[in-house]
Amino acid sequence: MIKKLLYVVWDWGRWYLFAFVEKMLLWLTPKPPVNRNRILIVKLDNIGDYILFRNYIYALKNEYPHFEITLVGNIQCSKFVRALDQDLFVACIWVDIKPFYKNILYRIKKMTEIIKVHYTQLIVPRYSTYYLCEDSIVKVAYAQEKIGTHHHWININHPYLFKKTATYYTRLYPVKSIALFEYLQHRQFMNFVFHKDFSLVKLSLDLPSTLSKKSLPYSYIVFFVGASNTLRKWGAQNYWALALLCYKQFQCPIVFCGDTSDLKNFEPYIDLFNDNPALVNLIGKTTILELLAILNNAQWVVTNDTMACHAAVAMNKKTFVISNGMTALGRLLPYPKEISSNATVILPKSIESKIDEIVPIVNNPLFDHTQLPSIQSISVPDVFNKLLEVV
Repeated sequence: MIKKLLYVVWDWGRWYLFAFVEKMLLWLTPKPPVNRNRILIVKLDNIGDYILFRNYIYALKNEYPHFEITLVGNIQCSKFVRALDQDLFVACIWVDIKPFYKNILYRIKKMTEIIKVHYTQLIVPRYSTYYLCEDSIVKVAYAQEKIGTHHHWININHPYLFKKTATYYTRLYPVKSIALFEYLQHRQFMNFVFHKDFSLVKLSLDLPSTLSKKSLPYSYIVFFVGASNTLRKWGAQNYWALALLCYKQFQCPIVFCGDTSDLKNFEPYIDLFNDNPALVNLIGKTTILELLAILNNAQWVVTNDTMACHAAVAMNKKTFVISNGMTALGRLLPYPKEISSNATVILPKSIESKIDEIVPIVNNPLFDHTQLPSIQSISVPDVFNKLLEVV
């Protein structure tokens, strides 16, 4: 109880401290002149979320080639953007989220970069923002128009702050459905912002031929075993058992990919990789760009609910996503057929049988997602049978 109280005091104290510092920053910094046709996009979520929005930036650039776009993005996306999307932006301001929350000097540095330019428009294409991230940037940035979404307060832990941060915007897109798939939500948002029809924009991810590749067999399957949240990781023993079944059935090498944090879970299988040359261990051995190249050349992909699933679907790869619905069921998974017919989501049977009833419940801001069935309740036969059915 005392620990929780101290956290609340710290959280509010930090908000007031940052608000004071940002006010002083604006007072001390000369207001820049307005730059016509200059747009600021604030997109601080992860790579998978960026993948679900980037095609609209291309459409915007094609429609308005004279627009100069600046991106305030999550530093995790920096290598991706530099390799694939650099030509879209006249400038990118990369934000490392953790120090931006906690380090006042780092925060001042980034805020100073942002307020150097006076933009025509600022847009925040995110369904639920954080008041110490996107909303704070909107508050201090110079822009003639600031547009966000009239979202729910799942990422803002107090109704007062929810109402307060809404006043930072000049226009709010009224979200019509709390469970609309994110790519379609972005489409409606862009229609609202620019008064144009973006309905023809297709989800895609084309890679340059110069992107570096690992030396791999000509034909292979990818298993991506990582996820940012351990509750979204299907067990290592499950992936290993599935790999043995898949190789026996399809006679196709299987490439295991993941982050360095996934290595510990696969320690019992390291020596077994050496005994099974058809099973390739690249866990913790690839950069984000190498991973994209590997996904792009795969026959099909099995993955947890993470960036790899959105990248593979955007590349039009047959993709199997193992998920317990923990991250925004309905908003990020499953994929609507109008977006992709190549994405198959494998859920716990208790969710799959009544998904239409569950989607509104899990999208309630007060819902505790730890109440969902464990991802480990999805069995190896469940996944393997789905593969046989689709492949």
